Amino acid sequence: MDEVAAHFGWMLGKSREPVLFFIDDLDRCQDTYVVELLDSVQTLVRDSGTAAYFVVAADGVWLRTSYEIAYRTFGDAVASPGYPLGHLFLDKLFQLTVPVPAPTVRVRATFLDRLLKVGSPTGRDLEAEVSAARERIAAGDEAGILQVLDEASDAAREDLVGDAAVALAATRTRARTEHALRRFVPLLDPNPRNVKKFLNTYSVLRSVRVLENNTVPCEALALWSILRVRWPAMADHLETHPEALRGVVDPLWVSECFPEHLRELAGEDEFRAVVRHGPLTADLIRRCCGADD
Repeated sequence: MDEVAAHFGWMLGKSREPVLFFIDDLDRCQDTYVVELLDSVQTLVRDSGTAAYFVVAADGVWLRTSYEIAYRTFGDAVASPGYPLGHLFLDKLFQLTVPVPAPTVRVRATFLDRLLKVGSPTGRDLEAEVSAARERIAAGDEAGILQVLDEASDAAREDLVGDAAVALAATRTRARTEHALRRFVPLLDPNPRNVKKFLNTYSVLRSVRVLENNTVPCEALALWSILRVRWPAMADHLETHPEALRGVVDPLWVSECFPEHLRELAGEDEFRAVVRHGPLTADLIRRCCGADD
């Protein structure tokens, strides 16, 4: 492996630009292969000393489970409530996790209407609306960009979501958004790495949700991003069962709403403070996760 890593670093050194690798269908492989491949990638990147980036398109549950199987003897020793072993490994391996945008029922219906030319503005009317909205998007902050999308017609919104996502990722907009998000930092644990991860998670989720034509409120998305960063296993459960929040509002429902390994966390003050800060609701969690509304 040392020889492979040395040769890999030599090849990367010949490139004048950063090198990007794509790994697909890893969630079709056996657990041992998954762990060996990702560990090898980590070794290559660490030892190469040159800019190399890897994009892995795979089911996160499959990857996490592969590591939990490979290192199951360490599970009880290093895992914590809401943060099991598999999440710990992926958190160390990947700087960023990006969910794949999915079209909602509304987006699919709008797309079909446009194909059928049903209920859409005329070409000139639509062009004028989109042009005016793009000017407002280019000049607006996050709240202003979301307002433009909310006010646009369904047909125009489909054309605008890409512009909105690009504008939200612009340096100026991100800086203003990150400044506004500082008020949520007291709800995070004190690890500086998690503060940065919170900001990145929020930014990614905002772009993905906008591409899905989903303008979830800023405060709700910020609180959901905190849950994703601090307690990913709990976030996984609430994403599948958002109605389980009633077990946080009323502790008498904890055993009915949460599996045994999450019940203690559901009653912890720090977790409850995040959920009740907004407060988060089942409907807001669905929107944060991109579920159809």
